[in-house]
This record gives sequence, structure tokens and C-alpha cells, in this order.
Amino acid sequence: MRKPAQKTLVWVVGIFVAATLIIGCEEKNLSDTKSSITANKFLAVENRQLRKEVENLKERHKKEIKYQKGLLEECQQKKKGLEKLLGKDLNKYMGNVLQPLVGEDSKLREENEALKAQIKELQATVRQLEK
Repeated sequence: MRKPAQKTLVWVVGIFVAATLIIGCEEKNLSDTKSSITANKFLAVENRQLRKEVENLKERHKKEIKYQKGLLEECQQKKKGLEKLLGKDLNKYMGNVLQPLVGEDSKLREENEALKAQIKELQATVRQLEK
């Protein structure tokens, strides 16, 4: 009679251990499920916030590009105005300042040639007097 009682006791203890393990695993699975649901909710909230932030950054980027394009257009208009002004002023400068200088330069060249010729004549005269 001892043997069947021991077998029964072993079976009861085995069933108890198995039941405890199964219940423990289910509780662990339930707690894992709860924590994963909480983590998923947290990730979903974070994802929404990041999407809003990305949209805000895209909007700021579009505004900044529009602003920069406006500045570029303004600079190009100023550049065209300065180029026109420079062209007019340059033509005026060429007519008023450089034109007389070119004429004076040719007069000075002619005078220089005449003076060189006089120097040669005087040198020739000095040589003749030295002889």
C-alpha cells in the first residue's frame, strides 16, 4: 500500500508543480502583454509627436526657402541696377576723363619725339665743337 500512496503523492506533486509552472508562465505572458501594450502606446504617442515635429520642420523649411528666394530676387534686381549704373558711369568716365588723356598722350609722344630729335642734333653739334 505504500507504493500506490507514494505514486499518488508523486503524481499530485508533479501535477501541482506543472500547474504552478503553467500559471506562472501565463502570468508572465500576461505581464509581458501588458508591458508590450504600454510600450506600444508609448511608441504610438512618440511617433505622433515626431510626425508633428517633422511636419513643422517641413513647413519651416518651405517658409525659409521662400524667404531666401525673395532675398535672391531682391539681390538680383539690385545687381542689375548696379550694372546699369556702372555701365552709364563707365561710359561717362571714358568720355570725360580718358578721352582727353588719350589726346594728351599722343601730344606728349609727339613732343617726346621732337625732344629726342633736338637732343640728337645738340649731341652732334657738341661732337663737332669738340673736334
